[in-house]
Amino acid sequence: MIDTVVMILEMGKFTIKDPNRFSPPADLAKNAIRLGKPARHKFIYNITKSEKENYYYPRLTLMQQCFGNGSHVTKLKIEFSAPKLVFKNNFSELSDDDFDLVVNTLFKKLDEMAIVTRKDFLINAYVQKIDYSKNIILDDYVTCSMVISELAKVNLNKRLDLTKTDYRNEGMAIVYHSNSFELKIYDKIKDLEQSNKFGEKRSLEKENQHHPDLFNYTDYKAKNLEVLRLEGRFIRRKLKSLFSTLKIENKITFKELFNKDISRAVLLHYFGQITRDLYIMHFDLKNIDNLIATIRGQIPRITPTKILQLIGFIQAVQSMGNRGARVELNLPNHQWYRIQKELKKVESSQGNYKFTAVCDLEKKIEAFEPLNMKNLGKFCYV
Repeated sequence: MIDTVVMILEMGKFTIKDPNRFSPPADLAKNAIRLGKPARHKFIYNITKSEKENYYYPRLTLMQQCFGNGSHVTKLKIEFSAPKLVFKNNFSELSDDDFDLVVNTLFKKLDEMAIVTRKDFLINAYVQKIDYSKNIILDDYVTCSMVISELAKVNLNKRLDLTKTDYRNEGMAIVYHSNSFELKIYDKIKDLEQSNKFGEKRSLEKENQHHPDLFNYTDYKAKNLEVLRLEGRFIRRKLKSLFSTLKIENKITFKELFNKDISRAVLLHYFGQITRDLYIMHFDLKNIDNLIATIRGQIPRITPTKILQLIGFIQAVQSMGNRGARVELNLPNHQWYRIQKELKKVESSQGNYKFTAVCDLEKKIEAFEPLNMKNLGKFCYV
């Protein structure tokens, strides 16, 4: 559903009752305005030790831009994980029906932080960034590492205009980076374990308020629970472009973005991009005779040399992945894409279990049932 949200409240839609809770004190903004010099200022809300250890609070940043004519623009950035705000963890997932609960909880927390605003301002707030995510319980005999190792064989850098792809936590996570969005696929239980042992620096959860006791991952690790997390982080500009592609009409306010159908559509879109070339994993190299017959059936005039080339290509990609095979084979672009085009005609009807497991993930994303501690039994035996 929805996880982290970064919303902006404009001047006039909030009041700070205790400027000294910010560092530097937020009342310094008044002095900056009086100086009449162009400048930008940032004031960070200081969460107390008691707040950090016992509760979950949003992160607040007061931002002010002063102009030479004495005018200024002041905004309050509010960043929070919606599930953590309500459940104190993001293993449990929200549903559309939880929107009022999230708004009411956020309003209450801001009041405790000496920030005065109105609920309708929060409901219709300008959203700067948002994370859509899904925690997926894997079927028996399917592990996160197995699925991640399969997904890692796809080369997405050119297709999605990525700047970097990272493999972290001993291969338990893939992180795809671009200038406007980030995709993460990782072992949720493993990430909780890493965070508990080594702190947030080794975790994919970059939350300044860490609560290792709020979700006892060890209970689920002992029961061999496999939870794969798919997470997309998007800035506002990317959302506009993405919604245009998906033909979604949206005002990009907090209320409009808190939507199951949008979450599902966005994650399905990117998961489809990730898995589009995994059809090569569908070929069964243990039954070469069947594979040769399938190739000849789809390409009747193919030569024996060409058949060997296709089988060798399949084996290289299944062994080294698209990236590795492309580097090692050093094929020209036209030849690389021609072989892939021929293989798409030949797609074998005998799929291996790894490819089937990846395909099953798409069905679970399509279903998009919210996972929480109460309904966990619906998804697995624990």
